[in-house]
Amino acid sequence: MLLVGTYTNVDIVSKIIKSLLKTWKANVMTIEEAKNLTKLSLEELIGSLMTHKIAMKEQE
Repeated sequence: MLLVGTYTNVDIVSKIIKSLLKTWKANVMTIEEAKNLTKLSLEELIGSLMTHKIAMKEQE
């Protein structure tokens, strides 16, 4: 397998956050304010986003 480059956890988390739609902006701001993005794992980010999505579905 050929590895072209590697990404740090911070790079991956940042790229995911930047790629989210504007409808996620409030949640992204909350995550950025509440958590240190340099220490936020990919699993924690996904968990936070999934929790938000479930909460939004319950409000519908």
